[in-house]
Amino acid sequence: MIIFPGYYLDGARHEITQFDTLLRSMKDRKVTFPTLKIGSADYVDAVNLVEHLGITRQTLWNWRRSAKIPLGFRYRNRVVFTTEEVREIESFAHQLAPAELSTPTNQLKLSLK
Repeated sequence: MIIFPGYYLDGARHEITQFDTLLRSMKDRKVTFPTLKIGSADYVDAVNLVEHLGITRQTLWNWRRSAKIPLGFRYRNRVVFTTEEVREIESFAHQLAPAELSTPTNQLKLSLK
């Protein structure tokens, strides 16, 4: 069983015992940072999103370019995302992947004399 020490969601501390529980709670969570009302839909500015996720603008740009996350929309010379897209991006940003052991093939051998 995977045990997470805890995380904060909407100001309250939660203990996590299963990773899927964490993902479920993130999926059901409402976006709580500033949104833009454009027409009848709410959008989140990329600047607010990177601050919320604790990533750099370059990371967000790389993820968009490699199609790992939704591209978002252009609005008045800035990139915005729907609240559904924000949930997808949060899910991607907080995913766990197995660590891979790399075996360098062209590394020089260290010889002790």
